Amino acid sequence: MKKWLSVPECATYIGVSTHTLYHYVNKRTIPFNKMPKSNLIRFNVEKIDAWIASGYVQTAFEALKSERR
Repeated sequence: MKKWLSVPECATYIGVSTHTLYHYVNKRTIPFNKMPKSNLIRFNVEKIDAWIASGYVQTAFEALKSERR
């Protein structure tokens, strides 16, 4: 797989529309790189994977299970 993704490629990769991806970029909630003196945006696949993994939400069952320990 490529190391860098364009906006449409990244949107497909994470399963959102390009509009939603631009919203994430605008709000600075997703890691991205902007080329100097340009409007060109690229996404590093490794950073995107880490960003997705950091969004893990514990289920209610897991929370109750960890409280009992």
